Amino acid sequence: MTRTRNMSDLLDSSGDVKSGALDNVPASNDASALTTGTLPAARLPAEIVSSDTSPQLGGNLDTNGNDINFGDNDKAIFGAGSDFEIRHNSATGENLLNLTSNPLEMHQAGVNSVLELHNDGTNHNQVLQILKGGTLHGSISTDTGKLKIDGAGSLELSDGGSTKLATTSTGIDVTGTVTADGLTVEGDATVSSANPRIRLFETDTTDLNTQLQNNGGEFVLKTLLDDASNSTTRIKVAHSTGDISFYADNGTTQGLFWDASTQRLGLGTTSPSTNLDVFGGI
Repeated sequence: MTRTRNMSDLLDSSGDVKSGALDNVPASNDASALTTGTLPAARLPAEIVSSDTSPQLGGNLDTNGNDINFGDNDKAIFGAGSDFEIRHNSATGENLLNLTSNPLEMHQAGVNSVLELHNDGTNHNQVLQILKGGTLHGSISTDTGKLKIDGAGSLELSDGGSTKLATTSTGIDVTGTVTADGLTVEGDATVSSANPRIRLFETDTTDLNTQLQNNGGEFVLKTLLDDASNSTTRIKVAHSTGDISFYADNGTTQGLFWDASTQRLGLGTTSPSTNLDVFGGI
């Protein structure tokens, strides 16, 4: 400053600095024309404040009970590496709270909201996803989560983006193989496929296992190898006729045959002509 001045020479009735009141404040309000010194932003005209793209505080900021207004897509950023952000996405209508370098995100849009825990901060591979209000509205179009709970209380467990276990209105739906130490079923047990099988592996023998199978309209009892690579047919029941075939040790020759329609038993023949028909005689 070139001379001593009174406060009334420097400030107007609103407390703002008068244009040209200081030697180093140009009348144009052009902040770039400041030559020396710094002034509190709260005491500068609005034009000077808005032209400063990186204003800094000399101390703590007290809002005195007032709001801090952010426009659409503007962020409140915390941390030197933008570690934590709060923002509103106008394109999706979401309110977001996320740790950008750490795996946590919260989304909210209307009645829908989601909490996500990721296994990294870049690829957004969800480990935990909890939804409220049903379907997530927003920027996430695929669900690769490991655990997902939606707004209806349904639960899904997935691996690599493929759901393996999901709760339903009647129980659970499992996709894939279940390995368990034991199984207790109270009620009916249902195995459904085009070729449903139940395999019983005996651990104290070699290649002496049992397979129960329903295939081509027939119920088949087989002996199964330990690696399940091959099997030998022992008994076959035709559901449509009730015929029963007992096979020889090779699993292909029908050694004993019951013809349900004629109620005849054939030994060595599959077309008995008498109540007991023995091929080759007794």
